[in-house]
Amino acid sequence: MNGLIFNNNVKIVFIISFSILIFFFSFIFYVNHLTTRFEYDSIEYALQLEEGKLVDIFHPHHLLYNYFKWLIYNLLKNNGFIGRSLLVSQVFNAFFGALGISFLFLTVIFITKDFFVSLLSSIFLCFCYGYWYCSVFGGVRVMGVSFLILTFGLLVYSIFNEERSFLKNIFLFVLISIFHSLAIFSHQTNAMFIIVVITGLFFKRDTFFKKIIYLVLYSVVLFIIVAGLYCYIGITVYHLRSIDKFYLWLTSYTRVETWGKLTTESLPLTANGIKTVFIGSLYKNDVFFGPIKNKDIVNIFIYSLWFIGIYFVLFSYKILKKYLVVVLMCLIWLLFYVLFFIWWEPGNFEFWISSLPPFIILISLSVSDLLNKWKFFYLKVIWKAIWGFIFSVLVFLFLCYNFFGSILPHCDVKKSRYFNIIDNLKHISKSKDDLIIVMGKDALDRNILYFAPRDYISIYKSFVMFKGDESATYNYIEAKVKDKIIKNKEVFIFKDVLKLKDFEIIKQRYPNLNESSLLDFIKDKFELTPLSDENGFWFYKVKLK
Repeated sequence: MNGLIFNNNVKIVFIISFSILIFFFSFIFYVNHLTTRFEYDSIEYALQLEEGKLVDIFHPHHLLYNYFKWLIYNLLKNNGFIGRSLLVSQVFNAFFGALGISFLFLTVIFITKDFFVSLLSSIFLCFCYGYWYCSVFGGVRVMGVSFLILTFGLLVYSIFNEERSFLKNIFLFVLISIFHSLAIFSHQTNAMFIIVVITGLFFKRDTFFKKIIYLVLYSVVLFIIVAGLYCYIGITVYHLRSIDKFYLWLTSYTRVETWGKLTTESLPLTANGIKTVFIGSLYKNDVFFGPIKNKDIVNIFIYSLWFIGIYFVLFSYKILKKYLVVVLMCLIWLLFYVLFFIWWEPGNFEFWISSLPPFIILISLSVSDLLNKWKFFYLKVIWKAIWGFIFSVLVFLFLCYNFFGSILPHCDVKKSRYFNIIDNLKHISKSKDDLIIVMGKDALDRNILYFAPRDYISIYKSFVMFKGDESATYNYIEAKVKDKIIKNKEVFIFKDVLKLKDFEIIKQRYPNLNESSLLDFIKDKFELTPLSDENGFWFYKVKLK
């Protein structure tokens, strides 16, 4: 494959300038369309940033992600910023989301030499539901993906630009090590990308001796940076003094029951997670426009991918002839990440955004080959205009589907369930010492702590505290309620508790729990009065019988 060699200063300036424009437009779009629906991670990390405890901020699973946010948040506070950490966290993610889109544009244009396809690829990534969401929430996903795209782009550049000196190659592989390290510090799972780098190096056109030098240099620099910082944080922040304790800290998430298991539901959850990362979760029979329904747009999207995939297979000899190494690197990237997340947490679409870049790059190779099918000038222009129009329409439909169906509703604070609940809570509860009883398997308790701080009881966490012992759990809840009422504080119970929402999920951890015992306990011990306002009915007021 002959990559796009930047042999013209005007071309270099234009491409880099356009990539900067893509970054700014993407960043402005994301900042103006921040989500108002905050799940557990977003709020939990925002609370940690404000508390400033380093043992929480330096999380081994994503070591520097929240630390970078914390540095920026404190810098802003020290210079007069009066906002809160969640906004800083969202804008931080928007910055790296936009950066990743810009990096993808540069990578695709270097590989394909096709400006149009590179632009479409960037727009497609920008409006993928999962990528947008991870770029506008408060969690820890998109920065690592952005650094992966940059690392991949530098790797491709190092492999196919053969005009550099040995010393310049050395410098380039040091850069690759640094940016890959940042990807790992953003999320531990990005250590898997090592195999992609090794694959690329294997096919680099250079002497075997030099390739070994590059590999050793990359590995040593990567190891020194990653192992060095983990050791430093483990020793200075967590005060770890043994290899066993360090290993337990480093791999802590592998022992949490939520992650890392294969079940009969793994593949269906995978399919749903992958679907959601592209197109969200809209109702199929809702109207998209006129007589066109959402399911029609989804079908068009699926058929388009099938068409591109079939084209890739039918003309694979031609595509592989031009792009063999890139195809192999993308397939290996996909293989390792897909297999890992099928095992790790297949239903969480946030994890699947790390597989979007190689997938989009593979699509761009097929589309670019299709658009540039003919050598005869006039036939080529007509052919490219027709297919360019078709793919532009497809991307536009995809853009509109996600923008109007998922993005805009998620940006409307009035359509946020948690916002309406918190607003109702502020209306009925006037004291921070009031007690709120919630089920605790969703993010409501986190949202309450952040937006309307109150004392609260989580049914789920209470069961965890007493290891599924119903009697001890109910005695604890009753004692807390009595204590509040004696102190003339008010107690409220969220309506979903009485609906036993998420109780089945809690039972998966404690199978001996009885649904009726929880309802019987509440009805026997407490008198409940439903409360409502203009936003609806969310809470009962609790009194002792």
